[in-house]
Amino acid sequence: MRFRILFRVIFILIYTFGTYPLFAQRLFKIDWQKDVDSLNVLIKREHYVFSKNDLPRKYHKYLFDLKLNASDYTDERMLLELNKLMVQLGDGHSYVLPFGPKNIESYFLPVSFYWFSEGLFVIDAEKPYESLIGSKVVSINNLDIKRVLKLSIQYVHHDNKMTQKWLAPSFLRFKALYEIMGLSSNKDSIDIKFLNSTGEKFNMKIPFVQVHDLKGVPKLMHPRNLTNSDTLLYLKKVDKNYWFKAIDKKTVYCQFNQVRNDKNESLDDFAKRLREFVNQSEKTKLIIDVRHNNGGNKEILDSFVNSLVEFSRVQGNTLYVITGRNTFSAAQIFISLLYRDANCKFLGEESSSKPNFVGEENIFILPNSGAIVSVSNKYHETIPGNHQKFIPVSKKISLSSSDYFHNIDPVLGFILNNTTK
Repeated sequence: MRFRILFRVIFILIYTFGTYPLFAQRLFKIDWQKDVDSLNVLIKREHYVFSKNDLPRKYHKYLFDLKLNASDYTDERMLLELNKLMVQLGDGHSYVLPFGPKNIESYFLPVSFYWFSEGLFVIDAEKPYESLIGSKVVSINNLDIKRVLKLSIQYVHHDNKMTQKWLAPSFLRFKALYEIMGLSSNKDSIDIKFLNSTGEKFNMKIPFVQVHDLKGVPKLMHPRNLTNSDTLLYLKKVDKNYWFKAIDKKTVYCQFNQVRNDKNESLDDFAKRLREFVNQSEKTKLIIDVRHNNGGNKEILDSFVNSLVEFSRVQGNTLYVITGRNTFSAAQIFISLLYRDANCKFLGEESSSKPNFVGEENIFILPNSGAIVSVSNKYHETIPGNHQKFIPVSKKISLSSSDYFHNIDPVLGFILNNTTK
């Protein structure tokens, strides 16, 4: 059974930049009402839980409100409101994308955010806003950022709170979210207050641009403000499915970024190569880093998992597993198997899925709007009877903005400084 990467878009969407058209053509209310009905039918037919059980009371309330207010919302906003409806289903694989339909123009901010331990920061920006990288967001549209974050997570589909922390920064780019918070639909920009690295606050009006070439939730990158610094191990080769490197006489670091076979080496072959290297070099410490792994195909995991379980059971060996908010879907099954069968230590942040979860991307297109929808239709029980919200970590280490922008990996640093303990 195949897990697709969350937010994988069926179409390659490439748009041009532009300002927001004040009188963009809209879908009729009846079209949206029909799409809401179509979505409701899909959920009752396809969803693993609600094809057999009554839908939550809140779901019915939002369904009624959506049909009633369809003519008052822009098409962009309707996409987000539909996703709020999906949130009521309670899983991270049921959603409506906030962009994508060919006949709906979507707009977002030309900056990318990350929710660090101290708050929301800009980690990437298009020209001419690169100077904002490293700045902390204080308020948006005169709303304190804590309130903005609290409101935004109501529109983020999730398995647990870490899913919200992972996805909310991407949702905060979209203009429709600020319409929900009171921004006029005719506005083509928004006021944001920032705090820079020297402690100075400043305001900037940032225009919305048309969504272009957006293919999903981006993985964390090497800090853009550190052009002359070496890239840390955890930010190297994040686009490569898996790789490893010996980092001292006893320790191997392995980064597992996607549960997919690489075109040049299958995961089975990689597992064999890693196992042979560890055995021949007599390494006793193995670090598996899945902080960038948001899923793939769980059917290819067995050989890799078995190799790690075998390693962990050898006296004198230590297996470390570094998890984070980007650890999701088939990657969750991977760490659940290790939690169940291996002798290992989990460090970092908790993952964005539950050990047992409803989750399978099951894609549909709504007939009138063209909205891209996923309705989860499978349940994955790796640890029978487990009802935890996530795999617990023995040492929780969150990434701070200071660590990130100063090129420090606090989790790997902790492991290497405490391997004798």
